[in-house]
Amino acid sequence: MAIDITVEDGTGVATANSFVSVADARAYSLNRGITLPADDDTVAAWLIVAGDWLNGKRGQFKGTKTYSTPMVFPRSGMYIDGATTEYPVTTVPPEIKAAQIQLVIAQQAGIALDSPSVGGVLPIIREKVDVLETEYATPAMMGAMTSTAWLTDDMPAVDALLAPFLSVLSGFRVFRV
Repeated sequence: MAIDITVEDGTGVATANSFVSVADARAYSLNRGITLPADDDTVAAWLIVAGDWLNGKRGQFKGTKTYSTPMVFPRSGMYIDGATTEYPVTTVPPEIKAAQIQLVIAQQAGIALDSPSVGGVLPIIREKVDVLETEYATPAMMGAMTSTAWLTDDMPAVDALLAPFLSVLSGFRVFRV
């Protein structure tokens, strides 16, 4: 059974699960010297996971969703890079599309987007030495700090693409030493 990709094109597609098609992901990657797997279902699954990852950050983006559909973009009330005019409310920014594809490339490189270390460094709240157990704080425990704590050194290309669309950039991260 083939995995279906339904692209959000800025019109509020009710069944959308991606910002880009498999073909667009392949073209973007090839233009950067990266070949994605030949299996379309693998790439499609990675696109869906990457879209879910971006959708999970919905409260951290500027503005509000334009439509009550599954995807976090398009958004209204976004002013980017000090602009005095609102970003078009029926547009999925090319940087968001590129970020989704960069997340696909990261998955191909072995980065699991559901890992506690991806999406930010969360503090360790409990360690157990015998049988090596570590428990990390949840984003809910972190409160307001999580607005940018999910930025990660593992995916600097994604961070750079998403930065103009984030509602708050605090510029600091907390690490346990």
